[in-house]
Order: sequence, then structure tokens, then C-alpha cells
Amino acid sequence: MTSATKLIFALAIGTVLAILQNACTNKSDNPGPVTVTTGNIDSILYAQSESAAEGFVAYQNKDTVRASSSASGHSPFFKVRMNAKARSVLGADGKLPVGAVFPEGSIVVKDLYNTVGGARQLVAIMRKESANPYAKEGWLWAEMQADGGAYVSAKDKGVLCAGCHSSNDRDFVRTFDLF
Repeated sequence: MTSATKLIFALAIGTVLAILQNACTNKSDNPGPVTVTTGNIDSILYAQSESAAEGFVAYQNKDTVRASSSASGHSPFFKVRMNAKARSVLGADGKLPVGAVFPEGSIVVKDLYNTVGGARQLVAIMRKESANPYAKEGWLWAEMQADGGAYVSAKDKGVLCAGCHSSNDRDFVRTFDLF
């Protein structure tokens, strides 16, 4: 191998190493592929809404059943909980700031009751998943029966949900404006 060939070879290896090092140190610039929920989407959303791994915490740390607003299309009583991703962008008041948006993977769950001391009747679920073909306004929307059966399927693309939820400036979560 000639000196010129050795030099070219060394430069090529150095260039490759520099590219690899740059790729490894700039991971924040390349967050990786976007997750898209596939399969039985309603069952998956219900399972996620029940998963301890999601780190759900009650809205404003108030794990009490509240009377619903007359402006709500849901049951007369409810409580809201959010996963860790959703909570990561809330302000000191426990609300999403006006004009802000939730990160992908955020889950907001509204447990619905007919009476204050009664059993949960329905579970309304919003999951931020903009790339999903079933998403409407960046969210998957589902309402499930207490046993996990679909009441309003995510496959309906938020047709019964997004209209009312669009009446605010807090990424479609009305709870922040009503309570």
C-alpha cells in the first residue's frame, strides 16, 4: 500500500468515525420513530388507561369524584387522571398553560360515574398520537365501558368528541377551563 493510499484510507476511516460520533451525540435532534398504536386499538387504549406503568395521577392531585359541569357531555360525576407524560407539561396550577400542547404519548382519562359513591360506568380516554390514522386533531378518542368494552371506538376518529373539545386553547382538554 502506498503512502497516498494509506492517507486516503486513514481520512476515510476518520470521516466515518466523525459521522458516527456526531450521530451518537446528537440523539436529542433525532428522537427516533413515532409510535403508532395498531391492533385492537380500543382494547389497547383501555389497557393503557389502567396501567400502573403509565404513572397516572389524579388531576390537581384530587382523587375525588366531582360533579360534572353542565357544559360537559359526559356523566353527571367524574374524576380525571393523567399519565406522567401529560403531567410533565402542566403549570404550577396543575393545568396546561393556554396555547401549550401535550407531548406525544400523553394520556388523559376521565372516569365517569352516575353517582358520587357508585361504580365507574364509563372511561373516556384521550391519547396524543398525531401520526395514528385514527387520530383527530392529534388525539385518539375513545369511550369505554367499565369492563373495557368499546362504547365509542377510537376508530370513529373522534367524531363525537373533537367538536366539543375544540372549544378551548388547551390542546382539546376541557377540564382545565371547566374546573
